[in-house]
Parts: sequence; C-alpha cells; structure tokens
Amino acid sequence: MRRISGLLLVALVWSTVGFSKEKDSVEPAPVFMDPDFHFSQVSTICLAPGLDLRADKTEQLFLSERGPGPGFEHSASADQYMAGVFGSMGYQTTECRPVTATLADLRAPSEEWLRSLDFGQSNWLFVLAVEDVRAKCGWIVGAGGMWGETCALVSGVLFEKRSDAVRMVWRDRVAGTPLILGGGLIGRKHVVEATEASMAVNDGVERLVEEFEVRSKKHPLWLFAVDEESFSANCDAVWTALNDAFGQDPKKYKVPFSDATDKMALYAFHHKTMMQSVDNENHVVLKARGSGCVMQITESFTINHHRETDDWSDLTNAMGASLPK
Repeated sequence: MRRISGLLLVALVWSTVGFSKEKDSVEPAPVFMDPDFHFSQVSTICLAPGLDLRADKTEQLFLSERGPGPGFEHSASADQYMAGVFGSMGYQTTECRPVTATLADLRAPSEEWLRSLDFGQSNWLFVLAVEDVRAKCGWIVGAGGMWGETCALVSGVLFEKRSDAVRMVWRDRVAGTPLILGGGLIGRKHVVEATEASMAVNDGVERLVEEFEVRSKKHPLWLFAVDEESFSANCDAVWTALNDAFGQDPKKYKVPFSDATDKMALYAFHHKTMMQSVDNENHVVLKARGSGCVMQITESFTINHHRETDDWSDLTNAMGASLPK
C-alpha cells in the first residue's frame, strides 16, 4: 500500500484549521486523464454554460442565473461560481456558446460530436454538467447539523482542440453538499430545498475545478490524502469486492453514488471520537494496470476533522479477503 499526503484546494479557509507544511502536492485521481496531458499545457479555458442532465428535472436548478440563498441573500449561479473558482486558481477564462450533450457524449464522446464543439478563440473547453440532485441523501453530516441533507452529483470534462483533432483530456465526477452554518436553514420547504440544491451544485463545481493544478499563490489550501492499493485480480472482480465490502457495514460506509461503467464511487467513512461524530468524504476510482487493478482513494478531510486518518485499511482488508489469492 502507498500513502501520500498532499494539499487539496478549496475556496473556504477556516481559522481553526492547521495546514500542512509540505511543499509537494499530489493531484487527486480523476475518473479519466489522458496520459499525455499536463495542466501546464492549459492556456485560456472557454467555459460552456452548465448543462442540466438530470433524469428528473422537476426541481429548478440555477445554472445560469442566481439562485436562492440563506436569508435575503442569493447564491451565485453555477456558471458564475465556476468562472470565479477558475479565476482564484489562476486560470484565464472566456465564455463559450452552449454545448448540446448527453451523459453518453461526456463519458465516451464520438468523433462527430467532438467536431461539433465550439471552442471560440481558445484551444481548451470545459463542460460542466449536473447529473443528479438528491434531497436527504444522508451523506456527510457533521457535528451541530452544519451540513445539509442534499447532495448534487456534478461532472466536468476538459477538451483540447488540436490542428488535426479534438480530444477529451480530463474528466471527473464529485458530490457537492451545502455548507449551512448556524444549525440549518429556516423557511418554506420549497425555498429551503432550492437553496440547498443551489449550494450543493456550487460546492460540486468548486470540488471539480480545484482538482486542477493551482497557479495562484493566493488560493487557499486544504488537506487531503491519497492511497493506492494494488490487486492481482482484474477490475471487474475488484469492483465486486469493493461493493461487497461497502454492503457489509452500511453504518460505516455511506455510498451516495456508484457507477460500474466508470468503476468509481463516492462514499463517506464514519468516524466516532470522544468529542464528535464526523464523516470523511472519499473518492474511489479503479484503474486497470497490466493484468491487475489499482484502486486509488482520495480522502478529503471534513471541516471539523482536519487530522489525517486511515479510511481505507479496513476497506481494503475486507476486499482482499474476498478476492482470490
């Protein structure tokens, strides 16, 4: 097993949090990254308006216009929020025309669809999509009721335009949650739900963009740890073992999203201490390596639990016990 401590970038800084003095940072593992791609290659990024790709669009999303917020405030639109986070990271951006896409286009784009993309005057295009918003998903719940009960599944894809072709170079999915201070929101149910959904989407946008390489020294930092576990079995067998391990202890592992095609899952690992009860967010991706499989876990520390913990030993031990030796 290989463990690496690093820095995960987020836009909120809390005075009570101690930061690592390590200079070297480790990039979180996305679902897909072209082996020849490096963030240093990226120049101005054209940002397409966010896409609403939810199966159920009954509830309104605020992707291009301001959404409701706590009290008399308004939350920024997802498009505005995305541009702001890219800017704080040190990237130049410009606006692009809307993109027409399905989830299948973003997951495995065809050559014809890639040629239809409009990059404007840039060679880089970022497409944001909201795949799902779930109320009362029961995922990350911190002490004092600080975290809302809504989560948003948000995906982002970066495309590069070359002289001979267009290619997808980076893709990932994250789950965003609304950070609500003071014990929660008060108001009419539909307003509270819309506010939490808007905040959860923006949190997902932030988590996605901040997986990019930081270029600004002014951008705040947050701790994360990366674990890599190698298995001799193929990824189909490891994926089955992973889900079996999750199912053995649902109180310990909360899994709001799992995708067998990408072989990735978002889960929270429950910790109980003498002072509080917290859940750490974890992002799991399986990747084939030779005839075997590598599982990469990125653990983000919660706002109240900023010391490094081991969220994977029990999980990987349970998986190893069910796999052929």
